[in-house]
Amino acid sequence: MTAPPPDRTAASATATAPSPRAHDEPLATSKREAPGPLEANAEREEAIERKGAPAPSAGARSPQEALEPPPTEADEPPSDESPSAVWDRRYAAHPLSHQDAWLTGWQHRLPGVRRALDIGCGDGWETAALLELGVDVTGIDISAEALARCRRHSPRARHLLADVRAMPMLRDGEFDLAVAQLSLHYFDREDTRRALCEIARVLAPEGKLIGCVNAEDDWHYGAPDDASSWALTPVDGVAKQFFTRAKLEEVLTACFEIEHLDKRTLSRYGRPKSVWEFFCRRKRDHGEMDALPSPALDA
Repeated sequence: MTAPPPDRTAASATATAPSPRAHDEPLATSKREAPGPLEANAEREEAIERKGAPAPSAGARSPQEALEPPPTEADEPPSDESPSAVWDRRYAAHPLSHQDAWLTGWQHRLPGVRRALDIGCGDGWETAALLELGVDVTGIDISAEALARCRRHSPRARHLLADVRAMPMLRDGEFDLAVAQLSLHYFDREDTRRALCEIARVLAPEGKLIGCVNAEDDWHYGAPDDASSWALTPVDGVAKQFFTRAKLEEVLTACFEIEHLDKRTLSRYGRPKSVWEFFCRRKRDHGEMDALPSPALDA
């Protein structure tokens, strides 16, 4: 499901990944503090000073800023095109992200992690980083083209075509860690809760979830003037969710205990990207949602 430059796959920074570790050795504890918000981009600060003036246009971009060409009419999917087909087409056309070391800032939170789920594995940067740390990794994506890319980068991982809202092929409590780097902001309230509770199901008791999602002021990438509702916003042919703190807390606390939630500005596609970044633990007795029909992969 994502797009304008798309933002579903792993982001990582310039730090060098640690040397591979023995398969059964827990991740080393780092002394780094939990990552906090980076300096806000100038456009957001200026808009605040203007006290409500319109946010910068999501389409404004300079040639040197753009990681990929501006969307064209050919990029717009037919009205009946499935999310899987949208992402297959986009991955086949060009790379959707570049590598940076996003996960390195969380290593101090991951002692003992041996089995991890990379949700929306895309180009495979998070999968590769986790494998370098000696973790068994399963990458899931709705795009077969994305899985093919991730498999080329990381053949030692397990790769599954799956929708995070329904993962019957994965066992209860199968993972110590789930990573969702820019892959959970494509749903309305009900499906966001469904996805998070399905993630909680496949995590061991007190298993960890690390992720980030579009923030309400992610203006370079399509944020609406008012993101307080759960209405999805079409951005270059893909429906996106933009989160306020209140919306994100509402859905996370259904199945998780929030230990870290903060606003950050990432430099991912050549322009500042505003995100909410979170670290959570699965509740021991997380309330299961009422039985809901499982979404079809190509629905």
